[in-house]
Amino acid sequence: MNCEDFKEKMVEMFDNQPDPQTVAELESHMESCTACRDYYEQTKAVAEMLTPRHAPQPKARRLRLPKVLGRVAIACLIFGAGVVAGMCGLFSSEARATSAFSIGDGLANIEKTGSCTMKLLARTLNDENFAYFDPKCPFMPITVMQLRQRDTLLWRVEKKHGRTALFDGRRQCMWTSGGLMWEAPAEYNLIEDMAVLLHPRYLLKRQADWIERKNARMSVAETDSSWVIVTKTGQWKIENTFLKRDRLLHGVRAWMTSGGGETLVMRSTEISYDAPIDRRQLLRLPKDFDSKATNLAESLSASRHRKAQLSKESAAEAAERIMTALAKGDTLSRSEAWVNYRQTMPQLVEAYRGRRMSGFKERKSKDYAGTLVVFNSITASGDTLRSQIALRRGQQGWWVVDGGI
Repeated sequence: MNCEDFKEKMVEMFDNQPDPQTVAELESHMESCTACRDYYEQTKAVAEMLTPRHAPQPKARRLRLPKVLGRVAIACLIFGAGVVAGMCGLFSSEARATSAFSIGDGLANIEKTGSCTMKLLARTLNDENFAYFDPKCPFMPITVMQLRQRDTLLWRVEKKHGRTALFDGRRQCMWTSGGLMWEAPAEYNLIEDMAVLLHPRYLLKRQADWIERKNARMSVAETDSSWVIVTKTGQWKIENTFLKRDRLLHGVRAWMTSGGGETLVMRSTEISYDAPIDRRQLLRLPKDFDSKATNLAESLSASRHRKAQLSKESAAEAAERIMTALAKGDTLSRSEAWVNYRQTMPQLVEAYRGRRMSGFKERKSKDYAGTLVVFNSITASGDTLRSQIALRRGQQGWWVVDGGI
């Protein structure tokens, strides 16, 4: 799709019954074309100005326009919005440098809000942990909801048809589509780096901290309807769009930077504030969660000496200890390292029973936050298999199995 096609088909973005395929093509084009994205945002903002805020009360019967006439009306509205936007452009540039708005200003306005819902698209896998982003993955829908009740913040993070986590004010719960379930105390961060996206205030605070510590560069641009603030660190570039109508954050895009290039890995499709959130739906759990979930609090109970001992290991040393213990049926190492896989331990023990392990070597991956360890696994029949295991430092300070086995 080129820019001319985009402007011709953009009417679908304003239709009550849009064609999903066309909308997907339009959104894909906007990801790579800043000019068309700015054109859409400006047209949308002006269209909202031209749309009546208060409609008259409907009578008992209301004439419904055929869809084709409705689309003509939408096209006229967009045309009118384009005229207004064009007239605005006569007196101001499309995007200009400015210092009239900052991350601190946005944060001050967002602090006045309560509950929030964010709909995101991220390059990840549906059942992978929440810290996992891979530039090679397709975009996966993620919904983040936070509900403020008195002094307690309740939240839910849900990948479409995949891993979900929530906090009910007392404990955190997490599960996958494959039936794995965990629970943990409030101080345990089950969603890892995703916690910064629980509410726009957390994301802005993180960026404000980067800027204060001089770990990031910031630039600000202004259009007639918005301020766009971009922060850049060594690994991330984050674009924040604040609309002038309420001075709140309404758009976020994040790029991972590596090898001199940038890949868009996350973007918001909707951010809404103070809209009603159904508490029962927010805290909904899978059937039999309480009887099947693994309690991760048990893994926090190792002795101080044991914690110090485990925290000094390299990833290769930890992998050798973990896999050797698995083959021998060592229950202590299983409880420490396999906290995320206790429900599948019987199958793992059976698969590796009696095997001999050797040749453990670490292998770094730029797309994985942990460490991959490759090794030789020798079966009872003498066959040598090349295997790998993914490890990450858990919140306890020692290595835990993160997958790859």
